[in-house]
Amino acid sequence: MANTGLSEPHLFYVYLCGGLATLFTTPIIGRLSDRHDKLHVLAWISSGAVVAVFLITHLGPTPIAATLALTSLFFITMSGRFTPTMAMITNSVEARYRGGFMSVNSAVQQASSGIANLMSGLLVTRAASGRLVGYERVSYLAIVAFALTLLLAWWLRAAAPHAAKPGQPGGMAMAVVAD
Repeated sequence: MANTGLSEPHLFYVYLCGGLATLFTTPIIGRLSDRHDKLHVLAWISSGAVVAVFLITHLGPTPIAATLALTSLFFITMSGRFTPTMAMITNSVEARYRGGFMSVNSAVQQASSGIANLMSGLLVTRAASGRLVGYERVSYLAIVAFALTLLLAWWLRAAAPHAAKPGQPGGMAMAVVAD
C-alpha cells in the first residue's frame, strides 16, 4: 500500500473489507461452480483477477475508498479462483486415490507459493521514498500464471471431462446419506 499513500493504520481496513467481501462472495462462487462448467467460472473469475492485479500494481496515490474497492476485488478474485479450481482437481481423481493426491497437491501449492514469493522479492525493491519499485512487473508474472492456470484447467477438462461438469446442488450430501 506504499504506492497508494495508504498509511499503516489503514491497512486494517484493507483486510477487514477484503475479508468481509470474501466471506459473502465465496458461497456465491461455490454455487456458480456447482451449477456451471467449472472452467468457465474459473475463466470469468480469472479475468477479474487480471484486472485487480494489474490495477493494484500500477496504482499511484489513490483515495482510500478506491483502494479498498480494488483490494476487495483482489481478495474476491484471488480466493474465488480457488473454488472452481479445487473442484475440478478433486473431481478428476478417483475417490480411492483422492487423499494421497490431495496431499501431493497441497505440497505443490505450498512450493509454488514459496517460489512465487521468492520471485516477487527479486523483482520488487523499495525506493528511498518508500515507494515499491518493480511492483508492476509482478502483475505481468501473475497474469502469465493466471493464463497458465487456465491452460492447465482446459487440459484437465479435456483429459477428464467429468471434472468440470456442473453437479447437482446437494448431490454429495445425498450420496452420503444413500450409503
